[in-house]
This record gives sequence, C-alpha cells and structure tokens, in this order.
Amino acid sequence: MQSDDGPGPEDKTVVEGAGRIGEKVNDGAGQIGPYRLIRELGRGGMGEVYLAEQLEPVQRKVALKLIGTRRSGSAFDAMFEVERQMLARMYHPAIAQVYDAGTAEDGRAYFAMEWVRGEPIVDHADHHALDERERLQLFIRVCRGIQHAHQQGVIHRDIKPDNVLVDRVDGVAMPKVIDFGIATGIVERDGSRYADSASSGRAGTRGYMSPEMVAGPATAVDTRTDVYSLGVLLFELLTSRRPPPADDSEALTEMREILMGSARTVRAAASGTERWTPRDLSGLGRELRWILARALAPEREARYDSAAALAEDLRRYLDGGVVEAVPATPAYRWRKFLQRNRLVVGVAAVVTVAVVSGLVVAVYGLLQARAQAERAEQIALFSTNMLDSIDPRIADGADTPVLDRVLSDAAERVGVELAGQPSIRAEIELTIGRAYWALGRLEPARRHLETVIKLFEGRRPEPAYLDAGALLVQIDAELARLDEAMARADHLLALAESDFARDQARRMRLLLAKSAVHFHAAEYDRVIALGQQVVEQIGPEADERLIGTRIDALRRVGQAYSELHQLDQAADWLGRAVSQARQWDHPVSRGLLVGLLNDRSVVLLRQQRYAEAEPLLREGAREGERLYGSDHPDVITIFGNLGGSIRQQGGQDNVLESLPFYEKSRDLALERYGPQHPRSVASTYNLGNVYRDLGRIDDALAAHREAFARRDAFAESHLFQGLVYLGLGQSELATGNLSEARDLLLIAIDRLETLVGPRFHRRIEAMEALAETLDAMQRPDEAEQWRRQAEALTAQGDAT
Repeated sequence: MQSDDGPGPEDKTVVEGAGRIGEKVNDGAGQIGPYRLIRELGRGGMGEVYLAEQLEPVQRKVALKLIGTRRSGSAFDAMFEVERQMLARMYHPAIAQVYDAGTAEDGRAYFAMEWVRGEPIVDHADHHALDERERLQLFIRVCRGIQHAHQQGVIHRDIKPDNVLVDRVDGVAMPKVIDFGIATGIVERDGSRYADSASSGRAGTRGYMSPEMVAGPATAVDTRTDVYSLGVLLFELLTSRRPPPADDSEALTEMREILMGSARTVRAAASGTERWTPRDLSGLGRELRWILARALAPEREARYDSAAALAEDLRRYLDGGVVEAVPATPAYRWRKFLQRNRLVVGVAAVVTVAVVSGLVVAVYGLLQARAQAERAEQIALFSTNMLDSIDPRIADGADTPVLDRVLSDAAERVGVELAGQPSIRAEIELTIGRAYWALGRLEPARRHLETVIKLFEGRRPEPAYLDAGALLVQIDAELARLDEAMARADHLLALAESDFARDQARRMRLLLAKSAVHFHAAEYDRVIALGQQVVEQIGPEADERLIGTRIDALRRVGQAYSELHQLDQAADWLGRAVSQARQWDHPVSRGLLVGLLNDRSVVLLRQQRYAEAEPLLREGAREGERLYGSDHPDVITIFGNLGGSIRQQGGQDNVLESLPFYEKSRDLALERYGPQHPRSVASTYNLGNVYRDLGRIDDALAAHREAFARRDAFAESHLFQGLVYLGLGQSELATGNLSEARDLLLIAIDRLETLVGPRFHRRIEAMEALAETLDAMQRPDEAEQWRRQAEALTAQGDAT
C-alpha cells in the first residue's frame, strides 16, 4: 500500500474527473467533523471525494464525499440526501459500505463510506492474468452486489470498470461497486464529463449506457438498464474492447448478430470501415456469445430480467449446465431434462455428470492425464460411440428416461470397448456408479462400483479404488449391510494410511464414510467423534476439494446430535453447515443444501417450532425436485417432514393440507425401496398419524400396525422404537381397544425415557394418552396420577 503522501493505484475509489486529484489538503481546511482530510481522490457531478482519517470513535481511513460548494442549498442537496439514504439501506460485501453522514460547519452535507483499496475490474483482471473462469467468477460477484441494490430499490445507472474496484484479500479477488450518486445529468463523452442541463436524470457514461438511457426520459429506466451496462462490462472483461455504444444502433445490432452467429462484420458508423468480424470473437465460446447477446439486447424485454438471472446463466455456463440464453433447439431440450435431474454427487463424492456431457468431460480429463496415443484413441472412440447412440430428440417427451438410457448404454459398452484397459474402464465405471448414487439408485450404483473393486484384484490399487470403496461403504450402510460396510471402511482406511498417505482429501472422505456406518447403527457418539476429527483436520481455510467434505462433516455431527436430542448442539452444527453451503459457490452445494435444509428442519420439528420448519422444507422440496425429480431419497424424506410441519401447526385445514405430502412420501418410498426399508416404515407410521387426526381410524390403525410389524428395520436404540408404540397405542385407543392401548403406551413411556429423557414431549404425550385410556377403563385414580406427572414434566420443561 502507498503511503499517505501521494496517490497510489489503490486510490481509484470513486469516479475520477477534472481536478487536482491526489493533491494534499491544506492544513487549515483539513477537518470536517470527526474526519481529517488527507487528499482529494476524485470529483463527480455532486462534489468531491477525499481520503480522510476518522479520528473517533474508531480510527480508520474512509472516503469522505462532500457536496460541491456551488451546489449547496439547491436541488443537489436533495439529490445528495437521496443518495445517502439509498446507500445506507444497502449492506453487501460487493458494495462499498456507508459508515456515517452529517453536515460540515459551512453547511455542506457529507457522508463517510468505505475506502476501497483497489483497481478497476478490467485492469485487475489484466494485471493478474485472470483466465476466463476467474473473470466470470469475479463478474458473478458483481452481479450479486447489483442485485442486492435492486432489491433495495436502487438502480446504479453508471456501471463501468471505474465504478467496480477490485482488491485482493488473502489472495482472493473482492469486487466493490462504488458511486451510486450520478443522478445529476452528468454524461461522459470521450473521457470528459459534461452536465446535461436539459435532462438531469440522464446520467451515466456513454459507452455503457443502455438504449433507453440514451433516448430518455429518466422515467424509462428500470433495473434492466443496469443489466445492459453489466453486459457491456462483461463484454469488455472478456474481450478487452467495448461493443458499439447504444446510440449507434446499426453497429450494435450487427454486433449482436455476430454474437448470435448470423452476421459477418460490424461497420464503424462514421467511417464505414470494418471494425469487428467473427474472428475477433473467436475466443468466446458459443454459449458465452449468446449470454452477451441477451444482456445487450436493445429491447429491455429481450434482456435478462435481473442481474441475478444473468449471474445464474453464467453459473450454469461454468458448471457445464444448460444456458438459458441459447435457443431451445432439440439438442438443448434433452439437456434441460437433465438439468432438472442434475447429477450433484452428494456426501463425499466429487461432482461428476455421468451423462453424455459428463462422460465427455471425464474422458477428456483422462486423455489429458495419459499421453499414450493408443489409450487416447480407445477412450475417444468410446465417447464417440456413446454420443452417436443417443438421439437428442428422445428428450422431447417429459417422461422420457434419457438419463437411464445414457447410463444403460454406457454400462453395456464399457465392458466390451474398454476390456483391455482396466484403469480406464475403472474410472468410467466409477463415473457411472457415482451418477446412479447421486440419483439415489443404490443397487445399480453398487453393481458398477463393485466392478471397479474387481478390476483391481491382483493389481496395485489406484485412487479410483478408494473412491469406489468409499461410496460402497455408504451404500451398504444405507442398505443395512453394516458389518460388510464397516469391514470395508477399516480396510480402505488402512490402505489410505499405507499407500495414499499424502492424499488428505480421500482419507477425510473415508472417515466420513465410516461415520455413515456408525450413524445407521445408531452409534451417535462415534459419529460425533469422527465428524469433529474431520472438521478439525480440514481446518477453517479448506482447500477447494475439501469444502464439500467439511460441510458434510458438519452435517453428520449435527445429525448425530439431533438423534441424541441434544438439539441446541444440533442446531449449531447444522446451522454452520447450511451457512457454508449457501456461501459455497459450487454446483455441489445445491445438492448438499437440499439435505441440509431437511436436517435443520428436523431439529426445528423436534423443538416443536413447526412454523419455522415449514419454509425451509418448502425450499428444500422445491430445489430437490428441480435437481433430482420427485423420487429421490432426499426429496421423499422432505415431503414427509413438510407434511409434519404443516399438520402439527394445528387446525383441521392444516391437517387436510398435509395429507398429500404424507401420502406422496409413503407411496414414493414403497415404490423405490419396498415395504421393509426404514424410509417406507417411517413414512407409513407418519401417514397413520394424519389418518387418525382426520378421523380415519381404521386407516390409521392399519398403517400403525403395519409399521409396528416392521419396526425391526430400525436399530433398537433408534427413536422410532419408542414412537411406534406411541402411535399404535393412540390408534388402539381411538378404536376402543383399551387394554392393547394401555400396554403399548406404558412401553412407549418407558422406551422414550430411555431413548431421549423424561421430559421429551412425545413421552409426555404418551402419558396424557395413557391417562385418557385409564379414564375410559374406569380407573380415574390411576389416570389422575399419570395426568399430574405429565403436567409436572411440562412445567419443568417450560421453566427451562
């Protein structure tokens, strides 16, 4: 950083204009309020900006903005006040923060804002030689800042490189949007700034202004004006040149036609010479060109609706997803289907898209890693045959199983066409297995992953062996093959210690896989120990490869605390996991978030905070269906819990609204897992509860008896082993089977105390049901005794 004696490149904090930028302030006029002026940073239409030092109550450097002396007392004071109020409402890491505002002794208004040490975004990208991906990631952060401003009712209207400054914090580029105060009719032409007295609302910089800003009036401007300016900024960030200005409509139209592939040149409006050709944009991928064409559309209706929509399309481009700006040709429709079932590899897996595009990506990585021409030719032939076997038009129907077709075809071909290349085949089989795992298709996933293991029999294991093994541990745990899963986990961990000692990422994922076995065995203390070990070893500053693993470890610990009904600890660990998943700018975070929203909601349900759980579950169901479809395991679970959050808020209307969610959860679980699986048993039990609330007693009794008969699907130490006695006891009571109800409720009270504790609200509910049963059996003294115990425990819970 430069000293305070002169300007440095990091001082481009505001719009620069004519004036003595960088000159130190005379000592005699060097303080305004608690701020000591150091030097002038820049001038804009509304005044000057100084670097200043705040003296109290804290000491820090700020950018101090003052209304120009000649403007004071005029309409500019009002405009300054508007800007101050607008900025004060915004708080976002990509927007310069306002700290303070006031009036100087000479009557001029001022406000102190964050002093951004940085350089314009295009300069920063060039100076640091950022590649395309890094530039787009940086730009997406800018879009999010602009979107925040729009949500606060603020339109910037002068987005350009000089107003987006970038500083590096711990090696990470951090953009800041500055200068929201341009509503004074100042228009910049050819690098100079002029006042437009005829249209004070038409502020901005010519090369970045939208067509509606150029044409006026100011009332025609909306948030899509900023989207256009963002498009110009993105164009310059990617090409180092600006597109034709909006007032050169002919050249701009031709430029967009080049972007869309339907024009050959763009003429300079004044000279008629060729200025752009398709070759000039050859470095931009087809999807990026369509994104730029949409952002730069002259008609606002044809642009992205918001800065967030532009950012999301760029994110889809980076993730290899479907770009909305590209026309929905048949070749794109089938990818849209796949997007609704995005293969986000959960738990400890690497993100892999195991459909046509994903296989090509995987193959390309293998080609890069192996220089042998023979191997490269075989892999390329395999991927080509895969592509030729899938007709994109088959995705025209919404019910067409495109993904299964691709995976099935891959499975058939891989064994034949890569038979002589076991290492390559192992990685392709792993890709297919991961895809099935991500979709919740456990048995086909298991078959392909077992093939990977067999391919290394008699050979030295490679990383693919560990990756496949880690997934098999989790699948076997899910399928209740706990002994087999634990033996495999211990074997893989020993192998990782001996042969892969430097591979921390895989060792951490294996520890989490082992914790999954303990979780399904209801050994929650061991789950917590392993999860905490992983979090501590990864540390707070995780490598990109380990961020997902850390989030999953936080989740696993939170789940264990939730099952132990240590709900405050569960909320803390799961809250951290949700927060980090929301902040993680990676496609896998969306899949993680679906499960995390359910887990966090379960804690709220157990805390009887049903209304708070409902919006989280609705978000999880919405995102889960979009990513995976309705029959994914996580989505099935969320449907059931969403029904519970609605039903338990009370009232007949809520009970009726919850019924379709319960029925959908039960039906999907039975279809996918069969009647003996824990998910099916639990969803059947829950459906019995809502049937009873609706007065459908025969249906309730049948559902609870079915769940009770299959209760061995859960470990003896699982909470279900208490709840199932409660639910069936309540249904027997409602039917009039009093002796059966009494016996079941006594067992429920005893088991729930052992499993959770005496003040657990479901145990109190069982005591109240037992009192009602004893009343019906004409045993009022015993009933009163149980009722008083329930009231005393409720009072103790309220007191704590």
